[in-house]
Amino acid sequence: TIQVASVSSVATSLPDGDQRCKGTDLDYSRLQTVSTDNAAWLHAQSSADDGTTSSFVVNQAFPVRLATAGVNGEASSCVVQRLRINEAINGIPVYGADSVVTLDECYGAELATDSATADIKAHVEDVGFTGLSIREVTGKSFSSVHVKRGYTPRYSAEDTIHYLSKEFQVDEDSGNIEPPKLYIYITELEDYLVYFSDVLMKTYDGKTHVIRVIVHSYDLNILSICLLSSSKTMNERRSLRHNQRELQFCSTCATRDTLTLSSTRTTQEIRSYYLNNTGKNAIVTEATVQSDGRTVNVLGPVPSVFYNGTYNCFGSAWDSECVLVEMPTCLDTMSDIHYIMVVTLQHLQSALNVMGGLAVSSSSPQSVIALAHYDTSRECQALYHMNRLKFEDCYCVDAIPSTTMDFIAGHIARGVTDYSSGLRTGGVQTSGLYLAYSDIYGAVIEYQVNDSRDTPDFLVGEVRLSGPYRYMENPPDDGRSIGSVCDFSSATDLFQASGVPNKAYVKSVRECQAHSCSTSERECAILLGNLFMYTNIYRLSSSSTYLDAATQTCSAVGEFFTNTSPTTSCTTTDVMSFIVAGWMSVSIDIDSSTCVATNNCPPSTQAPTQFPTSFPMPFPTPAPIAPTPLPSPLTTPIPTNYPSWYPTNQPTKATPTPFPSSLPTLLPTPGGSRSTWVFGTDAGNDGLYIIDSDTGALVSYIGDLTGYTTPVTMASRSGELYIYNNSPSPGLLKVDPETAAVTQVSSGSSNYAGSIAFRYGVLYAHFQTSSSLYSLNVNTGVETVICSGILPGHFSGMDTNPITGLLHLTKLELSTAPTMYTIDPSTCTLVLVGQLSVSLGRLDSVVWNPNSNKFLGVDGVHNNLFDLDVDGTVTNVRAASSSVYTPQGMAMYTDVFP
Repeated sequence: TIQVASVSSVATSLPDGDQRCKGTDLDYSRLQTVSTDNAAWLHAQSSADDGTTSSFVVNQAFPVRLATAGVNGEASSCVVQRLRINEAINGIPVYGADSVVTLDECYGAELATDSATADIKAHVEDVGFTGLSIREVTGKSFSSVHVKRGYTPRYSAEDTIHYLSKEFQVDEDSGNIEPPKLYIYITELEDYLVYFSDVLMKTYDGKTHVIRVIVHSYDLNILSICLLSSSKTMNERRSLRHNQRELQFCSTCATRDTLTLSSTRTTQEIRSYYLNNTGKNAIVTEATVQSDGRTVNVLGPVPSVFYNGTYNCFGSAWDSECVLVEMPTCLDTMSDIHYIMVVTLQHLQSALNVMGGLAVSSSSPQSVIALAHYDTSRECQALYHMNRLKFEDCYCVDAIPSTTMDFIAGHIARGVTDYSSGLRTGGVQTSGLYLAYSDIYGAVIEYQVNDSRDTPDFLVGEVRLSGPYRYMENPPDDGRSIGSVCDFSSATDLFQASGVPNKAYVKSVRECQAHSCSTSERECAILLGNLFMYTNIYRLSSSSTYLDAATQTCSAVGEFFTNTSPTTSCTTTDVMSFIVAGWMSVSIDIDSSTCVATNNCPPSTQAPTQFPTSFPMPFPTPAPIAPTPLPSPLTTPIPTNYPSWYPTNQPTKATPTPFPSSLPTLLPTPGGSRSTWVFGTDAGNDGLYIIDSDTGALVSYIGDLTGYTTPVTMASRSGELYIYNNSPSPGLLKVDPETAAVTQVSSGSSNYAGSIAFRYGVLYAHFQTSSSLYSLNVNTGVETVICSGILPGHFSGMDTNPITGLLHLTKLELSTAPTMYTIDPSTCTLVLVGQLSVSLGRLDSVVWNPNSNKFLGVDGVHNNLFDLDVDGTVTNVRAASSSVYTPQGMAMYTDVFP
């Protein structure tokens, strides 16, 4: 029995709204997309940045049938293994860093055996993917993992249960605290070793909640609480009053006699509260009433679909006196729950191969149970927790219970998602997908049953007198949801975010309806809904975004047909066109030849992502691209790795004048203010200094970069400065901004960097030697090509426009004014902005200046500073008062010391 929690200890600490979180969130800037193209890392042991060996934990392993060509070209199929893996450090999974890996070993037309699955699982967890041929990889990973306090928890899972029991006033033996699971949790503050647990609890106001709690394993502090679902009080549910049938109390039909179950099962016509009962039969179990020996039919277990039965829980406490009951003889929501649960689980098996209540493998089924009829103070709200669907208050006279098809099937879909893709890790788009897939599957079951009293539609909760919860076809009709990816912003919540995939689904159905291959809206709704759900179950990972969902829905079409054999005259080509049209309706374009999805929003409304989606893996990748030979003949001797046309009139090194000893080393008093200060470096001084961006006056010479003669690029983030030194032994340097002390991150590169810049926490570099954009691992210096061969020439300036998220690059031209480009590293889309409005002698560097919302630029020939707008307009050209300190690499002081 769950006790009532106090106001002070729990109610005020919970987030507001359904499935909202408060506390420390994941650091999405370090979340990277894993794809087949950068999957070389699977074949080697990866590692955290502290050298700790990283391996993989296999969450699931299951066979998938893929279409192949036979010996003579005829259509055939081949069964391969698919794995869901979590990157793990010291055997501990990294939360959110999971991927779907499809292996290439063919088992012919037969399913891969359980022993083969076990062997592959053991192989991956022991030695990784060495020796295994990989067909496809999709998912996410984190870069630079480092848990400061190590990878051994100070407190045990049992300690955590004891703590949660006291904190939330839940009986620790009640089964309402999910066994805590150990994870590595990546945040902006630091990387933690934590326990995750879902808790079912009550608050003082009579509400029941399912919450997800993240607890630090070192000190048992709660880092985050997410509210997954909640019930409603009597006052909150008045708008749900049923206006179709005035009935007796639903629970009065059920008896609570002691029963002895048999193994005999039969069918009996249901006595549904909602549905047209004619011809609808429920699978029931025969039982003997111990008191009088009567044989009755009970809403008991249905082993074939891994359903443990529909229980009546008498009384007001959770799980209090829950018993299997005789099939009700009056109209009763118990009949609805039992019938819809079985229909839903049967459909999962027959249409989606989900063998088991919530799992995709018959060897590890996750059975489900439904617990209903609580007290009469709350709505009959469905709450999913630990393989149980709990229905509160089936008191049907004053309020309508949440036992309609879309509610029950939708909550089962949430359980299926938890055991497959795992959506809900974090990020609004991810949570929006989680909610949308439950809506979509609810619609599928409505169309599957096709009942005259609950007419199939694309509305969620339409039985409410106050109107549906969500309008799937036109989401904004509910007054809050979005119907286009272009409307997504940082202020969007998960309810609003569910509108995008919901609308994409319905519009694909409409496209199907209009095609000659379809026979009805019902056929299209089931066909496309099954495909969307198949994609969720078999192809998405826990941190998937809208674009991931669109890409994978397209990619899954052929596989879906091969594995499920849907009843339709539509071909895979037809269905592909429906999917493309559906996602296009929400401003997401899909290339039907590659299934790559991109946002199609006007520049002024370019949709932000919930986190960067195309970052490289942090692990070693194939050998670097060979440098492009330098132009010849060379007319002027140049340093190693310099392009032939690079200016040789570098500034001569000045002798720094030390400031009085009474002044701070870093914060001298001459001129300007810290908001206008800029860190600088150049190949003439080989040092680190600060100038004032308004006047160009030297503020402070911090120190020499001893031993590094061509430090011509610079980038910064809070508390850190990075310089790419091109000679000698090119590589990445980390520089202390207070002392100029250098930590050499890497050396010996064959690349020459014209410019470097941070974007969403990832360091990018333009390497002139290969005409490519790379990412640089700031901990190892590993250089990974992102956009290959599309940037020929010397791009001497690069920084991120924080308003659009695009990288702006400025290119030195030999005989004309410099040109400006933008590039989106996630798509490698390169756009020419145009020539700068003023011809400059030499554009040495640019940096985003938040004071002007423009770039600050440097002309190294004329020793000028200037402002550069995002359209290439040059303004406020001003002479630098110090001709000796003209930066070739810059970073705003306030970016380093906010």
